[in-house]
Amino acid sequence: MCAVTNTLVARLQMFDQGLRKGGHGRNIDGIILTKFDTVSEKVGAAITMSQVCGSPVVFVGTGQKYNHLKKLSAKYVIKTLFSKKN
Repeated sequence: MCAVTNTLVARLQMFDQGLRKGGHGRNIDGIILTKFDTVSEKVGAAITMSQVCGSPVVFVGTGQKYNHLKKLSAKYVIKTLFSKKN
């Protein structure tokens, strides 16, 4: 894993532990990733985070505004990964 992914996973695990120790009796239900507009750089981290906490990536931020928060679409991710970059 790259350093960024390691940092994200460590923060996710700390947050999950905080939920459990806080007496809430809940785990992480889902993940929201912001700054997902550069998909090719983020897919590995998203998959790893989902695997570590056992919860899906539900929403991703694809821009700078609230309406740029979108449901994660595998079709969108695949299309973006295989599109040509100029």
